[in-house]
Amino acid sequence: MTPEAIHVTRKPQRIRDPVHNLIEFDNTEFEHHMWRVIQTRPFQRLRKIKQLGFTDLVYPGATHTRFIHSIGTFHIARKLINIIKRKLGSSFSDTKAYVVLAASLLHDVGHGMFSHAFEDVLAITKIDSISHEEKSRRLIANSEIADELSKLGSGFPGDVANVISKEPEDIYDAIVSSQFDADRLDYMQRDRLMVGIQNSAIDFTWLLSNMEIGIIPLYSEDGELYSELTTLTLNRKAIYAAETYVLSLFQLYPTVYFHKTVRVAENMFTVLLAEVFCTIENEGASGVKRLGLPENHQYVNFVNEPKSIDNILQLDDTVFWSSLYYLVESDIRRISLLAKQLLERDLYKAVDVYLLVKQMLRDKGVSNDIMPSIYTLIKNYVISEIEQYNSTLPKEQPRILIDGKSRKLYEYNETPKFNQIFVEDAHGEVQDIALESPVVVTRPYKLDLFRAYVDRGDRDGYSIVIDISRRAVEQAIKEAK
Repeated sequence: MTPEAIHVTRKPQRIRDPVHNLIEFDNTEFEHHMWRVIQTRPFQRLRKIKQLGFTDLVYPGATHTRFIHSIGTFHIARKLINIIKRKLGSSFSDTKAYVVLAASLLHDVGHGMFSHAFEDVLAITKIDSISHEEKSRRLIANSEIADELSKLGSGFPGDVANVISKEPEDIYDAIVSSQFDADRLDYMQRDRLMVGIQNSAIDFTWLLSNMEIGIIPLYSEDGELYSELTTLTLNRKAIYAAETYVLSLFQLYPTVYFHKTVRVAENMFTVLLAEVFCTIENEGASGVKRLGLPENHQYVNFVNEPKSIDNILQLDDTVFWSSLYYLVESDIRRISLLAKQLLERDLYKAVDVYLLVKQMLRDKGVSNDIMPSIYTLIKNYVISEIEQYNSTLPKEQPRILIDGKSRKLYEYNETPKFNQIFVEDAHGEVQDIALESPVVVTRPYKLDLFRAYVDRGDRDGYSIVIDISRRAVEQAIKEAK
C-alpha cells in the first residue's frame, strides 16, 4: 500500500479528572491539534510545576499541577464558549472561539518554578524580570507549540499569544481573563478539593445554567450614549450563587493562598533563590563553585542566558528540590542554612504585625475611624526599620523577612468593563453585582496581610519586631495629633 493510500483516523482522547470527571477531546481538527499541543515539551513541563507551590507543606493533598489545571481551564472555557454560541446564534465567531480556547489551554505555560514566587525572585534580581504571561506569549509564538498551532493557520499562534498578553476586548477574551473566567472557575474548585477544606464551595452548574448575554450601555461623563458592552451576565436566579462565588474566592486567600506557613516557605524560597542567582551573576564560576552547584546546572544556564526558551523550560519544581542537596553543602552559610531548613521543613516563625499593631492601637484608645490612615504610617515605619536592622547584620546571619499582601473582596469599576460580574436586577436591567448585592458592595472588605518572619534560632528577632512595631505605633499617634 502506498503512503498516499493510508487513511489516518483521528482518535478521540479523554482524561480522567477528579474535578470534572471526564475531559474529552473529540476527533475534530481543532481538538486534535489541542491534544497535540498537550504533548509538546513546554506543556508537559507543567506536570512538574505544582499549582499551589509550597501549600502541600500545610495541606499534604495539594500536590496537583499546572498541567491538569490548564486542561481543566480549557474544559470550562469550552462550556462557556458553547453558551455564547447558543446565545449569539448566527453572529457567533468560530475563529475567535478557537483562538480563545487555545489561549485558555495555554494561559499558564510560561509559569516558572513555584509560579508567582519565582516572579518575585526575578523582580528582586532584575534577571529577565517579566511576567509569566509574557513567558507564555514567547513560548506560544516561538516554540514547538507554535509549530502545532500554525497548522490551524499561519497567524493563529500570534492571535493566541495576543489574547494572553492583553486586557479583554470582547466577550470571548473575558473567558480567559476576568473576575469570572475559566481559570478561576477551575482553580477554585480544584484547589478546594485537593486542599480538603469544606468552605469555598461554588454552585458551578447553577451558575452556568443561569448565564446569559447582556448588552450594557456605555455613557460619557455628560450622559451621552457612546457605545455598548456585550458580555456574559447572570440572571436574577443566580444572584445568591454569584455572591457565594465572590465570597468563596475571597475565603481561599486567608485559608490557603495567604496561609502563614505557605507564605513563610515562599519568602524563604525567594530569598534563597535570589541570593543564589546573584552569586552566580556577580561571581561567575567561582560563585558557582562556592554554591556547590555543577558548572552546567540549570540555574547557571538560566542566569547566563535568561531569555533562552530552552533555559526557561529547564526550570521546574523538581529542579529546585534537587538543587537543595547541592546548596546545603555551600560554603555560603546563609544559603546553606536556608536550603537545609526548606529541605527539612524547619521554617521561620511568623509574627502577625498587622494584628499586633491593631491591638496596640486599640490599647491606646485609637478609634476604628482613623486606624486605616495611621496604619499606613506604621507599616512604612516598620518596613523601614526592619530593612535598616537587616542592613547592619553580617551576611551570614538570618534576616527578618517582611511580607505584605492585600486582597479585595471584589474589584468594582464605575465604568462597565469585561472583567466585572454582571447580574440582572429586579427590573430586568443588568448591573454590576456590587450595586445589587448587600454582601458584594462598591467599597468591599479588604484583607490586609503584614507579617514578619523570624528564624527560629534567632532569639532576638521576635523581640526586635515587637519593639519596632511599638515604636511605630507611638510615632504614628504622635504625628496624627
